[in-house]
Amino acid sequence: MFRRLWLLASLYLCFLVALGALAAAQAQTILTADQWQNRQAVELDQLNWMYSPNDEPRFAEPQFDDRAWETLNGTAITLDRIPQSGWRGLGWFRLRLKVDPALVNQPLALVMVHFGASEVYLNGKLIERFGTVGTTPESEVEYNPNTVPLSIVLDGRSEHVIAVRHSCMVMRDVTSWRSRWLHRLADQQILRNFSNRTIEYGAGFGIKMQELNQAQATIDRLRSPDGRGFALYASGLALVIGLLHLLMYWFYPDQRANLFFGLFAGLVFATFTSQYAVNVGHYGASGIMLLSVVNSLAFHLFLLSLLAFFYTVFLQRLPGLFWLWLVAAGLFFFLAQFSLLQTGYRSFIGLVFVEVLRVVILSIRKKADGAGILGIGLLLCGIMMVILSFYQSTGVVPPLIFRVIGVFSLVLPPSIFMARRFARMNHDLEAQLVQVKQLSADALEHEKVKAENDRRAAELEEARQLQFSLLPKQLPSLPHLDIAAYMRTASEVGGDYYDFHTT
Repeated sequence: MFRRLWLLASLYLCFLVALGALAAAQAQTILTADQWQNRQAVELDQLNWMYSPNDEPRFAEPQFDDRAWETLNGTAITLDRIPQSGWRGLGWFRLRLKVDPALVNQPLALVMVHFGASEVYLNGKLIERFGTVGTTPESEVEYNPNTVPLSIVLDGRSEHVIAVRHSCMVMRDVTSWRSRWLHRLADQQILRNFSNRTIEYGAGFGIKMQELNQAQATIDRLRSPDGRGFALYASGLALVIGLLHLLMYWFYPDQRANLFFGLFAGLVFATFTSQYAVNVGHYGASGIMLLSVVNSLAFHLFLLSLLAFFYTVFLQRLPGLFWLWLVAAGLFFFLAQFSLLQTGYRSFIGLVFVEVLRVVILSIRKKADGAGILGIGLLLCGIMMVILSFYQSTGVVPPLIFRVIGVFSLVLPPSIFMARRFARMNHDLEAQLVQVKQLSADALEHEKVKAENDRRAAELEEARQLQFSLLPKQLPSLPHLDIAAYMRTASEVGGDYYDFHTT
């Protein structure tokens, strides 16, 4: 009887050991060299992680038993992915990996994005801190790694454990207004493209493993003139052009088109710069929210400035319709902040584009000077909009060059138009100046001739009076004669004369 009980107990113990080994094996992820083919990264944030809302230093140890923890399908913590064990702003995440021998001692990189702060451990060793993990909002220092590669080398041990201690106190309540706002911002395609998907992970984090050289090349390309950094240089050129036109308005305020175009170019700079800052900066949730508002506000205002420019150039004034556009811009801006209208950006762009096109077509039909230049720029911008819409409909992020060409097709032609108008105005002024000089010369010559004529008339009158002085004032009276005489003097008397007297 005792032997039978001992046998059953032994079998039960073996069963528990086998079950534990099976559970450990199931929680283990195998990394193979094939996963690095075509330089693709392994999305670790899509795997099953063990999670605990508690905070103890021993959670970083590789031998720690985490089987009682909650299993999360990914590392995102959003409104629809709140851990069952709770989220109070801080938690531990653990992932077990088994590595292909071909990857042992190879230079690899962990690439992370998140709000808040984190500590990353590999096999119990702290390899990097991003910010300062805090248990309160005051003690936390936010820092978004924003895809900066974290170099690692995996040795030949049978199992590797990645542990992440992560806090995001600003989103400790996933149902708060901040969290809900960020969750809605994640629906904005224009912000997703320039945030390395940080917003998609909510209070959690994104993490992937990649070859070190490839990860470094990716981050260098984003910051280079050939990558998204080109947007910064291009927008800087737009800012310079805008400042020139604002200075032209400063010195000649009657030309209001320079004011609206200068504002337009400056707001283009603000739009691209805020996007670039989100893409390469290390901002936390509050910074991303602020940059999102700045980006959206600059975007709507630069479209309004562009519309005001076309109205001023061709209509010589701002019509009453412009104020309706101002109200519409405010409405679209509000909807964009809460993602109540998923196609808000494209809808507003399309409406403004159609209105600008209408104004340009009417001006071309009226044969307005320079309307063709703006029409060509508008046509090129329309082509870029079609290309960008095609990319977005296929779910592919469009090359930035198309967006830059689209914007500069609206920046350069108006600047060329204004420069041409300024040059023609100067040419007309020069022609008018020549005409004024000619008229002035003619008037001066006329004054000279008049003065000469007056001088001659005075001399002739003086000679005539002298002639009168030589003639008798009355006829002589003779007793035997009746004398009658009539004399008609010449109106002009010539000849030389002189006076003399004797002393």
